[in-house]
Amino acid sequence: LNLAGTKISPAHSASLKRIKNLRVLILYRCELDDDVIKEVIDLTQLTVLNLARNTDLTDNSVLRLKRLSNLQHLNLSDCSSISSRAI
Repeated sequence: LNLAGTKISPAHSASLKRIKNLRVLILYRCELDDDVIKEVIDLTQLTVLNLARNTDLTDNSVLRLKRLSNLQHLNLSDCSSISSRAI
C-alpha cells in the first residue's frame, strides 16, 4: 500500500490496522509522529516498511518497530529526529 505524501493522522492509522495481512506499507513523507507508529505496529505481517522523510519520528518509534518480527526491509532515511543510538 503506497500512501507516500499523504498526511496520516492517528485516526487514519487506526484504520490501517484493519488490513491485517498487509505486507508492504510505504509512508514516505507523510508527516508521521510517534502516535501513528503505535497503530502501525499492529500490522504484524509487514515485511517492507518505508518511513523515510518523517522528521517527527523519534527513537521511541524505532523501539516500537522491533515488535514487527516479519519485517525484512525498513527505510528510515532522512528521519532527522531518530538518533543513531536507536538503530
